[in-house]
Amino acid sequence: MNYTKPADGPSLLSMVDVRKLFHELGHLHHTLCTRVEHASQSYVDRDFVEAPSIMFEQFLWTPRHIKDTSLHYSHLSPELKAAWLDSKHSDSGEEPPPQPPAQLSDEDVAQLATPNPSKLRDREVGNLFLSTFDVRVHSPASHDELERISLSELFNRLHVEISAMRGGEAVGDGWEWAHGESVFRMIVSGYDAGYYSYVL
Repeated sequence: MNYTKPADGPSLLSMVDVRKLFHELGHLHHTLCTRVEHASQSYVDRDFVEAPSIMFEQFLWTPRHIKDTSLHYSHLSPELKAAWLDSKHSDSGEEPPPQPPAQLSDEDVAQLATPNPSKLRDREVGNLFLSTFDVRVHSPASHDELERISLSELFNRLHVEISAMRGGEAVGDGWEWAHGESVFRMIVSGYDAGYYSYVL
């Protein structure tokens, strides 16, 4: 996990970070629950490899689990409470605010547990786009055809086609205006046209 390293205070996790943690814990549980004689035989078909993780992520979105995983860092130790108080210290001589509750309030939990349809849609459209790009890159008829593919043009054209959102090509910068494909690490990490397993 690539979480932000602490600087002057604790490194706090966003809901996105916690979702990623639950996702990776899903892989861990899948591995722990696999019963084989030899560990090298514990793989599953690429179609299913992300399913346990995506299913495990869903536990996070229940109010009970949001509440249970929330904790204000000032309750972890006296040192962290002092750090929190220092961050709230005012030169005006005013009293610092009262220490926040240890866990999120029921109202905050309910708000976080309520799915945002537009965020869900954007995530699924993004996964569909990346899956399609992955399959297209891995399906040319020959090596020569692959050599002729402009990955940035393919990436940008597919993005417009699937998301219906235009980019730099709309202002005359051509189809190679950006290189989003260069940060899509899954394309070279052994998935080999298997990113579609994220689309459930």
